[in-house]
Amino acid sequence: MHQTSTAMEKREIQILISFFFIYLTFSCNDLSAQNNNYFPLSVGNKFVYTYQQTGTPPIVTHTLVTKDSIINTKKYFYCSGIFNLWLRVDSIDGNLYAFKNGDTCLHHINEILMDSLRIMKGIAHSCYYLSQNGTNGDSILFGIQNNIKTFNFYIMIPGGGILHKRIYSQKFGLFLDETNTSSYSERLNLKGCYIDGILYGDTSMPSIIIKLNSFVKNFSLSQNYPNPFNPQTKIRFAIPVNSKNALVNIKIYDIVGKEVAKIVNETLTDGEYEVTFNGSNLPSGIYFYSLNIDGQFIDSKKMMLIK
Repeated sequence: MHQTSTAMEKREIQILISFFFIYLTFSCNDLSAQNNNYFPLSVGNKFVYTYQQTGTPPIVTHTLVTKDSIINTKKYFYCSGIFNLWLRVDSIDGNLYAFKNGDTCLHHINEILMDSLRIMKGIAHSCYYLSQNGTNGDSILFGIQNNIKTFNFYIMIPGGGILHKRIYSQKFGLFLDETNTSSYSERLNLKGCYIDGILYGDTSMPSIIIKLNSFVKNFSLSQNYPNPFNPQTKIRFAIPVNSKNALVNIKIYDIVGKEVAKIVNETLTDGEYEVTFNGSNLPSGIYFYSLNIDGQFIDSKKMMLIK
């Protein structure tokens, strides 16, 4: 009788272990699926944000994934611009880490844990704080419905506290980064992105547009110079004297007609102008640029980027 009871207990333990591994497998698969692309890191990906602090006008800034590298057996991607960090999303725990030599965080040597992107709901971890994952639902961004995760944390300081919120989109990465105190606030909001060769939203950066002449007679779009170029080239265009306060758009397209950049999108008076285009985030190849004024197509030209 005792041997039978022992055998039954062993069988129950084996069943429990089997169920545990089945649960773990489905849980990990679900978490992995949920975590995909909450911070899409690939060389060439570009994220354009509007940034504003209390009492200052908004500015447009960006981060560009410029290169990747193996550091301490882990693959990182360098994000230039506003981040200037080596980042990676761990393939096992699904979290976002930044490389920092000499730092150790939660048993990760030379790394800082930025956010627990794997978390479904509840308490999330970072290197310096615990944050509450208050939202894990769907939202429509750039006309596409996808899952978002919201992280909030509150830090007590003398005279009040700091409330920080980050929102990650499953397809577009960091969508919002916001900090508020009783007297100060700052906000970083995704304006557009270029991910794996596809443009979402508006990735145009403020271009330096130089007015060369006034009182031109006809619309025109000149050939860029230099051409071929790497990575910058200049484009001239003209608006005739009878076109007051014209809405000017100059867009860049790749060889298959996909829009990859918008370098001018503003109202201008008559005159001849010059704008600089920077193709540092694009691969070598043939591109086209087009001029539209008040919604009417004027002209297009071909140019070549050689790196």
